[in-house]
Amino acid sequence: YLNQNNKIKDIKHIEIIGIVAGILTTIAHIPQCYTLYKSTNVEHDVSLWTYITLFVGLVLWLTYGYNLGLPSVIGSNFISLILTVIIIGRIVYLNNLKKQNEIKQ
Repeated sequence: YLNQNNKIKDIKHIEIIGIVAGILTTIAHIPQCYTLYKSTNVEHDVSLWTYITLFVGLVLWLTYGYNLGLPSVIGSNFISLILTVIIIGRIVYLNNLKKQNEIKQ
């Protein structure tokens, strides 16, 4: 996709691929987010460290996309970041609820 001056040609087609990829990878977070949001089960098997690592990676992707002016990278990673924060918040809430239940027993 490079022309003689090493500049990307047909950027619109490449950006469409980026947008579709961003939509799909963002949508992938929704089932986990919904399941945890609806759950009151304190015995969940979701790793907090996985989502903390994902959070850091998303912040880096946002920084990368912002500095290069890539709307598909910025948009999809921003939405994924919001969903990840919701998931982290719910994991922390359920973990705290579990600890409170253990103390009461």
